[in-house]
This record gives sequence, C-alpha cells and structure tokens, in this order.
Amino acid sequence: MSDHMNRPNQKPNDPLDALEQRRKQKIEQFQLNLDGEFTDPQPAGPLPPQEDGDLPVAQPAGAPENTSAPVQPDNLNSFSEEYAASRQKPPVLSKQEKKAARAAAKAEKKRKKAKAKKNGCLFKMIWLVMVVLVSVLLSQYILVGVNDMLAISRTDAETTVAVEIPDGSSLQDVANILTERHIIDNPGFFKLYATITRKGHISFTKGSYDMNLNMDYEAIINYLFHQENRKDTVQVTFYEGMNILEYAQHLEDKNVCSAEEFLAYCNTDELDEDYSFLAAIDNEQDRYYKLEGYLFPDTYTYYEASEPEDVVRKMLNNYENKINEPLEFPGYEEPVSMVQVAADKGMTMENVTRLASIIQLEAGSTEDMATISSVFHNRLALSEGEANEFGEFGLSRLMSDVTVFYPYKNKAQLPADQQDFTSKYDTYNFSGLPAGPLCSPGREALTAALFPEETDLYYFLYSKEETPVFYTAKTLEQQNQNIEKAGLNEE
Repeated sequence: MSDHMNRPNQKPNDPLDALEQRRKQKIEQFQLNLDGEFTDPQPAGPLPPQEDGDLPVAQPAGAPENTSAPVQPDNLNSFSEEYAASRQKPPVLSKQEKKAARAAAKAEKKRKKAKAKKNGCLFKMIWLVMVVLVSVLLSQYILVGVNDMLAISRTDAETTVAVEIPDGSSLQDVANILTERHIIDNPGFFKLYATITRKGHISFTKGSYDMNLNMDYEAIINYLFHQENRKDTVQVTFYEGMNILEYAQHLEDKNVCSAEEFLAYCNTDELDEDYSFLAAIDNEQDRYYKLEGYLFPDTYTYYEASEPEDVVRKMLNNYENKINEPLEFPGYEEPVSMVQVAADKGMTMENVTRLASIIQLEAGSTEDMATISSVFHNRLALSEGEANEFGEFGLSRLMSDVTVFYPYKNKAQLPADQQDFTSKYDTYNFSGLPAGPLCSPGREALTAALFPEETDLYYFLYSKEETPVFYTAKTLEQQNQNIEKAGLNEE
C-alpha cells in the first residue's frame, strides 16, 4: 500500500489551485498611487513545493527560469498617464507676471467699455432719427387724412356724381368706388374712420346714389346707410283685379324682383306674427297662394333688385291700413273701419275679401258692384238643397265664371300641358265662397261686399258689346231672356 493511501483525509497538492490563489493575492495587493505608478509587493511566501506528478506552472515566453520573482509590466494602463497629466497643477506665476496680467485685463475691460459707449451713442442717434422720421410721416398722414375727412379741400357743393354700390360690397370696395368717383381722396383713412366710428360693423346699402363732392366722411357713411337716398327706384302700379301671377310678372318686368322668388314668398308663414289677418287663415293647404287678396292694389315705389319680403310687406301694410282706416259708411254716425263694420255684420274680413275679389272681377263698373254683391249675398244665404222664394233650387252655388280657371284668368292662359285643368276654386262645383280670394280687390269692391244693395235678384250678366250692358234677373226664366237680349245665346 502506497503512502497516499495511508493519508486518506489529505488532498494532494494541486498546482492549478496554487496558481489561482497567487493570482488573486496579486490582484488584491496591487495599488494605484497618485503618480500613476503601480506597485507589486512580494508575495507573502514562496509557492508551495511541487511534488512529483504536479503540473508545472506556465511561464510567459522569454521570462527567466526563476518563477518566484514577480513579473513587472512595462505599462499597465495608458489611462493612468492621462489622469496623472490632468491632475498636474498650473504653473506658479511671479509677482511681475501677475501684475502684468492684471494690467492687461484692466486695459481690455476699459477698451470694451469705450466701444460699448460709442455703439450706444450711435444706436441712440439712429433711434432718434427714426422716431423723428416716423413722427413726421405720421403727422403728415394724419394731416392729410383729417383734411380729407373734413372735406376741407373739397368745396364744390354744386356738382353731384352718380355712385353705384353693388350688392355685397365690402368696406374696401366702397372706399375704392368713392375714390374713383372723387368723393374721397384717401381710401385708407376712410376705412380707418369707418372702422373706428362704426366699430367694424359696416354694411352699406346696395343701389345707385347721387352724391355731392363736398361731403365729409360722416355724411358719406350716413348717406350710404339709408335706402331712401337711393336713386335706382321704380314706380310700380297694380290695378284692382290683378292676381298674384300678374303681380309677379309685373315686378319682374320692372326689375324689382324675380317672379319665381316673389311667388315662392307668397306662400310664406313668416309674416303671420306681424299681420293678424294672415294668422287667421286656417285653410292655407286649400289655397293656391296664401297672400292672394291681401296685396292691396296701388302705386308703389320700389328699389331695383329688392328682396321679395320688402316688396310684400309694403303691400300688406297698405292692406292693413286700408281695412283699419276710419271711413264714413251708411248707417254710422261716425267714421268706422271696415274691420268694425264686418264684425257688426257678423262677417270676417277674410270672407269679405274673398267675396270682394269675385265682385271685383265680375263687375263692369263700380256702379254695378253693390247690385252684384246683392246677388251673391242672396245665394250665400241659401243652404245646399234649399229653394229660394221663387221655388228654384241649386242657387246656393255662386256659379261665377271668374272662378273656373283660377289661378289663371281664363282658358287662354292655361299652360299647354294643363288644358284639362280644373280649379279648386270653381264655384260651379260647390256651395259658398272659394277657399281664398281670386285677386286683389280695391276699396270699392270691399265696400260693396260689406254693403250689398237690398234686392231679390239671383242672376246677372253683361253683354259683349263695346260698351257692355248690365242685365239682372230674379228667376232663371228672366235670365234666359236676358241671354237672348244680350246675344249670348248664339255662342
């Protein structure tokens, strides 16, 4: 049995373990001094002796055979040299050198201060020149602007020029137009004045104006803000008995507004709150045009290219004034309005206007209106199927020819594609008044509707002579005789 077998608890010496132990010891003992040098202290003791069979310790190439001496590296790390160089102290200056450095710094500071002072004076001079220049230019601009604003240089009060303001013109557009027409000389100052005095809310009225050359800014702005100063006005006359279709075409011919826009507005509900007689209409779905009958026939002054609302309102205001105007009527000691008379008779102005429109279209003269009114009143007093005092039936229907083709006046006015047209207003087909007026009745027709002549007539007709003859009848037999007298039976 060998000697190793007699020491079972002892581990044989391992050369690798010894080498690793020594390496760790060297690493722990290396110290980096402040000068950037490394020290490699001697190991605490020699390497443990090697026994037979132990692996030799590896030596670097070219190293001495004595492995017990430590290996000193020529240069461990270049970083240590850079760090050491950065830690070097600055050179120490002598007193003379320090004095010279202070003198140089003081001289440099003085030079910079002098330069800054010189530059500051130059800047102040330039700034002063700019302020003076701007002040001169601004004062000149204000002087010229104020002169133009007050029209000091414009003294020609006799000469007028025509000025056309297009629809939708901006303040800049108006300023340019006024400058071109020599009303003003400074468009920029005019814009400034208008913006300040009107707080930016500028909306000039379109149209044609005749303006004097000596108007100041305030007079110019006020003049252009009011439509009554416009010169592009037209007078339009609507006659009694004209209906809405004729109104629309007449307005378009006079360049007041388009017929299409006017007719569309004649069915609006926007005006009900302003006019009680419109708010009282409860069957507008049965009417062709809601405003028919309330556009009072008269002569109106309109501006070219007006809005339909402005056109309609002027007519409705006239109708409202006429029916509320106090007048002298038979049976009243004091003047009263048509509205009051209608209420006293148990009628509404709505029905009065419907009846008056038929009277207006049927009558050949104002003298016949009261008689024609009596015929219609007598028929309206009958119920459907009721006989009159002469034993005749079917007279509750007005059977007025003027209602057959409404909203057209007659068959000749029917569009080519509507030759079989049947009007909802045809009084041959129902009893009572039609759904609405057929035209715009005048004051005489409205008065006749309120004050019919007291008769027992149920028929009337006109001959077709150059000067028509008016015939009336109580019975159908008399009516047939009148037809023969008038020569209408030949048709």
